[in-house]
Amino acid sequence: MEDRVVIKPILVSYQKAFFRSLPRRDEIERLAGKYWEEIKQRVGDEAIVEKPFIFTSLSDFSKLYKELNLDVDALIVLRISGGDHRRIVKFGLLGFPVIFVENSVMYGDVTGYINYYGGRAFFFKSYDEVRRFIKVLKAYRKIKRGIAIIFSSTGLPSFSTIAGGWDIEKIRRKFGIEFVYVTNDRLLKECENISEEEIQNVYDEIVEGASSVEVSEENIKNALKLYIAMKKFVQEYEASMLTITCAEDLFYENKVTPCLPLVLFNDEGIPASCEGDLSALLAMTFLAYISEKPAFMGNLYSIDPEKGIFRLTHDIFPPKFCGKEKPLKYSLYDFHNHKYGVTTYAELESGTIVTLARMHFSFDKILAFKAKVLKTYQGIACRETLDLKVENPFLIEKFLIEYGHHFAMVHGDYLSDLQHLTRLFKIALEELHRL
Repeated sequence: MEDRVVIKPILVSYQKAFFRSLPRRDEIERLAGKYWEEIKQRVGDEAIVEKPFIFTSLSDFSKLYKELNLDVDALIVLRISGGDHRRIVKFGLLGFPVIFVENSVMYGDVTGYINYYGGRAFFFKSYDEVRRFIKVLKAYRKIKRGIAIIFSSTGLPSFSTIAGGWDIEKIRRKFGIEFVYVTNDRLLKECENISEEEIQNVYDEIVEGASSVEVSEENIKNALKLYIAMKKFVQEYEASMLTITCAEDLFYENKVTPCLPLVLFNDEGIPASCEGDLSALLAMTFLAYISEKPAFMGNLYSIDPEKGIFRLTHDIFPPKFCGKEKPLKYSLYDFHNHKYGVTTYAELESGTIVTLARMHFSFDKILAFKAKVLKTYQGIACRETLDLKVENPFLIEKFLIEYGHHFAMVHGDYLSDLQHLTRLFKIALEELHRL
């Protein structure tokens, strides 16, 4: 699958307006070539800029329909000359996201109209803003072409996460993601086919990279056997994200947990949530794709609302949380002090800014906010535990009742990018500072 975004420029020269005259066709074509080269240079290498379409008459709409294809991620509309906002807004109602660039009151006018009538228009004053938006479009492209595996023998919703979402048909309609079910019985059966050699290759890398290992070799190898089996299904179905109902009895009976496999998948750029939580999975996917960093998923709850302190805690912390260029030192522990399973722990520097989000199980809205890391410590239950300083703590408490407890978190501030991505998918972004 082509990883780069595909942009189709539309250059408009139509309808004399005010003092403007329209250039001849040959002059328009000359300008089109010039604009094409400038757009390619300014948007950067992460986008493929197709040959511009020149719009000079109403009959050109029928030609444009034939020229557009489903691989196009967005249109970029530039006015060479002329006006007629009534025609320009039509490009924003063709079903594709549309980008307007440069500081012009005209673009503010048409953007407002397009968005009101169900389109997705974005107005940027510079190509620096466009280049950042290209990264959001890249995330949009990956998500709507995504395939997710649900590893479960008990189905959704998971009995441990009732607000995790279960309407996969609605997810397909809203986000384009396709789903594949693989039972956990089948997954554990596949584990029987994993060779010692396959396990050892991964084992050496995992253990050598750890600053301390507080769990047995047998437990690590059992977890890696599960990881390799899961990976075979990921490769078979070309999956780009996954979730697993990991609280099923058969994992306890086999003395293994999927915690370490989920850590490894997230570090590899494949968003992976536990407890069959699709709402968390989508939030992780949104944040991971726009940040190009793995997301951590954890239980969020208030410990001191007067001081604005919340706690986030779980067992699947990815060592590459701060970026693949600077992986964190990590330790390996068992699961909840039960003498089986493998979980990870790593320390985040105090003062680190993070973005948290959770998709509502209706899949119509997402809650997001920034926080500052106060402290990281290793817990006996969920191993990775972080204390976070937030704004509007009492409002967050109210939202937890509506959204559920599993929140995704990434390193850095990505609220503005998340705002663009949610508009692309036509869902609401609830930001605490805007409420």
